[in-house]
Amino acid sequence: MTAGIAGRMAGAALVVALAGCAAPGPTPATGAYPRLVPVEPILDRAAEPGATAAETEALESRAAALRARAAALRARDI
Repeated sequence: MTAGIAGRMAGAALVVALAGCAAPGPTPATGAYPRLVPVEPILDRAAEPGATAAETEALESRAAALRARAAALRARDI
């Protein structure tokens, strides 16, 4: 009996903890997504003098991943 109660309490604690992990939607005032970052500073670093081809490719890949994530978040919240 005690194990069943402890298990239910642990399950409830997990649900509460995971509820706080949900990605936020856009703020009503601005319509902006708080966790999205602009990709322009990342692409600016790729164009800096002395950046190697591998660094440029990695930064462009990161920017593409951020754009894809932003599109997925927007599509999810529509």
